[in-house]
Amino acid sequence: METLQVNIENLREEIDDIDNRIIELLGERMHRVAEIGKIKKINEIEIYHPDREISLIQNLLARSTATGVDEKMVLSIWNEIMKASRQVQFDIRMGNE
Repeated sequence: METLQVNIENLREEIDDIDNRIIELLGERMHRVAEIGKIKKINEIEIYHPDREISLIQNLLARSTATGVDEKMVLSIWNEIMKASRQVQFDIRMGNE
């Protein structure tokens, strides 16, 4: 039983490490989103580009299928990420950086 608990704890530590990497990557992503938002503001480019989002989602869903990750989960997560990304760019547009 002790070995089982050790295995669970080890796996949880690995999950914690993965979660930390995900947060770091999201931070990097949002930094890039902000940079794009600044460029869009300066050049008066629309924030929302549905073709870009559709292409991104299609690529992510194809990748999720190939790796066995649930497509609904990917869609749900990426919809939130895209919503947050648009909000960052909107805030930049409005001068609320």
